[in-house]
Amino acid sequence: MKNLLLRFNDKLYMTCIWVAGLSVLAIALIIPWGVFARYVLGTGSSW
Repeated sequence: MKNLLLRFNDKLYMTCIWVAGLSVLAIALIIPWGVFARYVLGTGSSW
């Protein structure tokens, strides 16, 4: 039972790490796009 719980926690941990990493990547792409759209294209993104 203990091993089952530890494996579940490991999988949950890795899932959270991947979600956090993908979120940082998304932010790293969205913010420069917003700056580019605002100052180069002259209009902000309407989200």
